[in-house]
Amino acid sequence: MIARYSRPEMAALWTDEFRWKTILEIEILAAEAYCKTREDRRAVRMLRKKAQVDVGRILEIESVTKHDVIAFLTQIEEKAGRAAKVLHRGSHRPTSWTRPWRCKW
Repeated sequence: MIARYSRPEMAALWTDEFRWKTILEIEILAAEAYCKTREDRRAVRMLRKKAQVDVGRILEIESVTKHDVIAFLTQIEEKAGRAAKVLHRGSHRPTSWTRPWRCKW
């Protein structure tokens, strides 16, 4: 985003902070949707309380892992502990895209 061509409201949407906070919220919502056990529900509640985005730490981890999502998940686990295990489940392509023979059409 080029600062001189953007309004502050628009520029705020393109920051790393906003990006990762949005991804965290989506991941927590997905985790809530996929909850099957009491332990999963407890983990989601813990994430809501403890998970915080630290962009500097994400960038630091990414410089080692060379993978932004791994860096994000690692940083969230550092803040929220084992509760982060419920993140990024089922966020991949549906089975029908990767293994069509498993689908009942």
